[in-house]
Amino acid sequence: QMRRPASAGDDDLKSALDQYRGSVASARACGFQLWELWMLDSQLEVELELGLLDEAERTGREGLVSATRLDDLRLTRSLLTGLALVALRRGEMERAGTLWGTVADAELEAPLLTLHPDYRASIEPLETCTDRRFLAGVEKGHSITLGEGVGLALGEPHTVP
Repeated sequence: QMRRPASAGDDDLKSALDQYRGSVASARACGFQLWELWMLDSQLEVELELGLLDEAERTGREGLVSATRLDDLRLTRSLLTGLALVALRRGEMERAGTLWGTVADAELEAPLLTLHPDYRASIEPLETCTDRRFLAGVEKGHSITLGEGVGLALGEPHTVP
């Protein structure tokens, strides 16, 4: 697992991560599934920022199962984007491109994520990647459904309407 060098803001991020993890646990304890899903999405972002790729992948997969169960297309796309970023940072270029291509197509068809002001900055590594394996994956992602992208991310057949 690759980790980025420590910075002054890491203590704040680690504190935020602890709070998200606690919030996920509290949401589970009281059965508030939607809150749990929101916190998992935010937790994934912080884990990515801290370079905790194994944790980010686990969180992303867990959130993706919940998002699919709750039929939340926006968070399904957000979590797939996060998992594409994990794959990109790991050097899994084709997987990253395929996940990203699936989300990018869905966003072109019916924008949900692009409405958020921070979205462009968060996807910049995906939009600027020129690795041929990544680009081949993007093409593959354009040819599969969002549900198939979820299945790829989870490593199993999975469907989303």
